[in-house]
Order: sequence, then C-alpha cells, then structure tokens
Amino acid sequence: MLGLPYPHTRINKAWQNVLFNQFHDIITGCSIKEAYQDARESYGEALNIGAEALNGALQKISWSINTMGTEMLSLSKEKDWVLWEQDNMGIPLVVFNPLSWEVRIPVQVNKLLKGITDETGQALQIQVVRGSRTNLDDKWDTLFIGNIPAMGYRVYRIFKDKELPIQSKQPALIADDTSLENDFIRLELDKTGVIRRLYDKRIHAEALAGEGALPVVIDEHDCDTWAHFIFEFRKEVGRFGNADIRLIEHGPVRGRLRVTSRYASSTLQQDFIIYNDRPEVEVMATVDWREKHKMLKLSFPVNVQNPRAVYEIPYGYIVRPVNGEEEPGQQWLDVSGTHGDAQFDYGLALLNDCKYSFDVKGNDLRMTVVRSPIFADHYGLRDEYCEFMDQGMHEFRYVLLPHTGSWREAGIVKKAYELNVPPIQIVETYHKGILPQKMGTVSISEDNIIATALKWAEDENGYILRCYETCGRATRAKIRSAFLNREWSAYFGRCEIKTFRIPADPQEEVVENNLLELPADPK
Repeated sequence: MLGLPYPHTRINKAWQNVLFNQFHDIITGCSIKEAYQDARESYGEALNIGAEALNGALQKISWSINTMGTEMLSLSKEKDWVLWEQDNMGIPLVVFNPLSWEVRIPVQVNKLLKGITDETGQALQIQVVRGSRTNLDDKWDTLFIGNIPAMGYRVYRIFKDKELPIQSKQPALIADDTSLENDFIRLELDKTGVIRRLYDKRIHAEALAGEGALPVVIDEHDCDTWAHFIFEFRKEVGRFGNADIRLIEHGPVRGRLRVTSRYASSTLQQDFIIYNDRPEVEVMATVDWREKHKMLKLSFPVNVQNPRAVYEIPYGYIVRPVNGEEEPGQQWLDVSGTHGDAQFDYGLALLNDCKYSFDVKGNDLRMTVVRSPIFADHYGLRDEYCEFMDQGMHEFRYVLLPHTGSWREAGIVKKAYELNVPPIQIVETYHKGILPQKMGTVSISEDNIIATALKWAEDENGYILRCYETCGRATRAKIRSAFLNREWSAYFGRCEIKTFRIPADPQEEVVENNLLELPADPK
C-alpha cells in the first residue's frame, strides 16, 4: 500500500533453506559435526533475507508517519550525531508490535535519555540500564514500558537532555542483595544461587515446593546421541554451586539480581528480573558449558498436588503424563493442580525462547538446557579424540509465571508469544507523512483467537491472514483489518487453524483458504 515491492523470490529462497533443515537428524541435533556448519550458514542466509525484508517494510512505514513537531523548522546533527534533536523538542521513536493484540511490554532504547513521552505528550517512567557496548561514556540504555497497538505501531518522543515530571504513581519495587519484590510477588534467593522462595502476594501462597531454578547435572554416559531406548534423564551427578549474587539493577521499572554459579569447568549466569507492573520473573541466562556425556537441567518443584502438565505444540497444546519422561515442547509448559496449602487450583507456567525439551516427574518441572553427547555417536568406539556437542556459550531467556486457575485463564499463550516476539523500534527524524502517530492494523474480538501471520498472497491478489484457536474452546470471533477497512466473522473449532484471503478488490468478500492459499474445501 505504500509502494514497497513484496520480495517474493527472496522470501521463497529463505523458506527453502528453513524447510531443508527440517530433516530429522538436523533438526533434532543428531547429525555429524560438518552438517551443522552447513545448517548454520543456511539458516544465516534465511535470517538475513528475513531481516532485510522486515527492515525495508518497517522503514517504509516509519517514513510515512507524520512525525513533525509543531514548531519544527530545520534539521541539524550538531547537538548529537545520532539523535538529531532540535531545541529539546524530542526525537520520534517508532515502536512496532508484530502481535495481533495490544501489548504492554518493556522497550530498551540504546541511548542515555532524560525523558520519554507518548504521542499525547504524557511523560513515562524511565530507568537507566547498562547497554551491550562500552564505547567511552556511551554504555547506557534507557528502559520504559510501552503500550503498542495490535499488529501496529506507536510513536514516542525521546529527550536527550530534557527531564519530564511523571504524573502517574508507579507500583513499588523493592530490592536488596538477595531478593526482589513488587505488588504481586516476592522472589528470594539462597546463598547457593537457587530460588529459596517465590511468594505469590495476591493469594498469600508459595508457588514453589522447594528450591527453584536449581541447576542439576545429569550423567548420560550410557546414552547415544539419539538416546535410543532411553526415556528418562534423572541420573544426577552434581549441581552448580559456589554462587556469587549481585544486585545490578534497582530502579522504578525493574530490579535485577545476577547469580553466577559453577560446576567443574562450566559456569552458569542467571539474571533474575522483576518488573514493577507484572506478576512474573524473567530470567536472562548464559551458560559456558564444558562438560562431556552430561546434561544440564533447571528444576522447578511446583507447589501443587495432583499435578497436570500441559505442553505447547504447533498451533495447539497437549497433556502429557507426569512420569519423568523427556518430552518435546515449544514456547511454554504449564504444571497446574491443587495448591498444597490452600486447596485451590494453582499453577506455574515456564515460558522460554529457545529450549524445547522438558520432563515433569510428579510436581517437579525440569527444563533441559544443554546436552553433550558425542557427535553422531551410535554406541561407537569411543576414545579421547571424540568431539562433543553443545560446548561453549549458550544464551537463552525464560519466564516463571505463577497463576491461579488454569493456564487458559492466565493467558499463557499470549505471554509466551510476547517473550518470543519482542517489539521492534526505529529512531526516526522529523518529517511529514500520511500515517498517524499511533495505529493498529488488526483486531480480534475474542482473546482465545490470535493471528500468526499477515502477508501478501502468493498470487499477488490480496492478503493472507492466518489465525488459530488457542485454548481448546469452540468460538465465533469478529475480525477487523483497519488498514484494509474490512470486517468479518468466523467460527473456530477447538484449536482450529483458519487461513483467510482478503482480496485486493474491496468489493470481493473475505474467504477461507487452506494452508496452501487455495480455496478451502466446502463443509
């Protein structure tokens, strides 16, 4: 709609790379070492193609937004060569939300700022945090919480030198050397570096029945790379310990405790983060893994009786036994049951951004972090020259979200997407444009229906919107596309996926297609 050609050929090439690497030994980590160099380069090409297409599209949108200040006359970079701010009038920052619901989410700007406002001029609470660089004095970022419309954007104003008074009262955030606390939860760490207590203040209940985020080392010498005929990994040989704990952030937006623990030649760093406005713990983790024939798991004993484990699978979920067997999962895993003290429905969801293997034995939820068998070892002739997998640095994030009721009522599906699909930001300049400073492009009437893709049709005759039902509940929903000025309703069965074609001709009706973008079979 803004004149940027859709890169069909390039995107198809990226998808071919991704699909080739769906081969069963590549995707499950069982190939020879050389295969992973090819896979790394192939995925890298696909990611680069996607990044270029995304950057071009978002830049085209941001250039089309009217970002002019009321008294803007000229542009100059004399004050700051990155932020071309004029007379303390603020620089436009465009924040995009790719998800199909409005999000309230942290946004980290890679610049030291004194103030931030939304498009109405209302000042927002900010916090200075450490950036990823150390370039003279340019090592500080600025953090704020943004509310971004569904599949849309919002323009904020960032100020380099102008301090702004905050009108709204912020919830309290308390931190010391071993604990973090807001109005919803209290997190306490033991001197060994594990979670001693995760207390749910909303209902006055303990979320954990024992030590949480406990790094357990598992022996697997008797296992080949494929783990043939082995279904449970519980042969514990050690735990990370000798921990250092430091409070590295404490401000109005979030607190952050860094725990560094060790086992043999390996090091695990976990940053436990609590924001002032949410009942969850975010963890940013880095492990330097140097062990052989071993596995690292993080253990979370959930404080429930009669536990029930629910795993996310593609476009749905599945209930699996709590028998300790290793199971695959995607963005989230939830263990719920009857709370051990108060006899009400309670649970703990574990959201993650790149770890997809778990086990649950009774109420003990464990996430597999790394595993180091020999490359492509089918019980071969092992010697001192064998090479082992998963050696070196690994970075990942996870979130602990305690909740009453079921995972459905807690909105776990959307929370997991928010962890995995963060907002995207562009620092803009001042310019006129045809688009407003705040816009959403899709709205869906029911919370259990979400959109996972909005794209140009392969035949270049309209748009494709794909949605699915997330909670196993038949639903009729109204769907509206603001930028296309279209509205329609659709019935979704339990966990049903629907693909809608929105014709380019506004006189033609929105119709259902199948996954290949062909007319759906009549029912």
